[in-house]
Amino acid sequence: MCKIPEFTEEEKRKLFDPSINGLDKSTKEKFDTLFENTVKFERRPKKYDSSIYKQYRWGKTPSGGKDASKLAHEFGYTTKGGNSSLIKISLEERINGCSHNEDMIYCHWCACIGLDPIHPRSKVSGPYEKESYPYECFSMRQYKNSLRTPEQFETSYDSEFLEWLMRKVRLELGEKKILTENEIRKYTFNLYDNRCVCCGVCGTKEKLQGDHIKPRSLFWSLTIHNCIPLCSKCNGKKLATSPDKFFVSDVLIKISQISKIPLDELQNVGYNYNMVNWLVSNEDIVNEWVNQRGKKEEYKYILENMITKAEQKRSQSVFIL
Repeated sequence: MCKIPEFTEEEKRKLFDPSINGLDKSTKEKFDTLFENTVKFERRPKKYDSSIYKQYRWGKTPSGGKDASKLAHEFGYTTKGGNSSLIKISLEERINGCSHNEDMIYCHWCACIGLDPIHPRSKVSGPYEKESYPYECFSMRQYKNSLRTPEQFETSYDSEFLEWLMRKVRLELGEKKILTENEIRKYTFNLYDNRCVCCGVCGTKEKLQGDHIKPRSLFWSLTIHNCIPLCSKCNGKKLATSPDKFFVSDVLIKISQISKIPLDELQNVGYNYNMVNWLVSNEDIVNEWVNQRGKKEEYKYILENMITKAEQKRSQSVFIL
């Protein structure tokens, strides 16, 4: 039997520090060892004995965003099952004669991996924290982030932040009225007969999602000319793929006709360098805006990384010409 590792006090402290986005290699190895032996934990609720744990039993070490998502779903940390996953400590406090200055919860995640499962409710994300699963323990977030591959970190960005930033730039550039996302979806969905552009499913049968025609990751904002309806399945497949690499030619022609975006432009979508140039030329203003956000250091890193990629692409294009 493999010896179950113990976490040092410093490692436990890091697990509950929301400013830390990942785990160092040695701490992650301890987590992996714990998971490989998690079936030995008596405190682990039986309903968690499902596919992902069987994979651990088979000796598979998880990696990538998909395994991280499975991990979160495994523990039911969703808006539907949120509070049922967090059992508030009250009777135990009275029995043991202990008291706390804030609400304490019993965290199934910490119980499963062998940490003290009783900790403050404030160490678990709430239903309105969009960067995480609702009711997700910070220690789960650290481990989930450590599963993501370097490539996924390199290509990741905060879509809400980027859309917010580009809207502010558009206002600075003189746009009088910028529609809300709901207004844009309502308008464009009607143009496409309230059907998924890709598979044709009707919006009355399945809820449609408004997707960018020209990817937001290339600094194209959501507008009535840059929005198409897609069902969740098709949208999940498309992600940030350029339209010419995802849609068949007939669909691409239809999108061009309705959106008024020239077909040759859809077939060769590049960066929105008007947006990139403004962000680069007005660095002080952009930094002031970013400082208004809660995770300013993370946002600055994300933005700098995206702009660097855009500039590298521009320099390659110039060199080719």
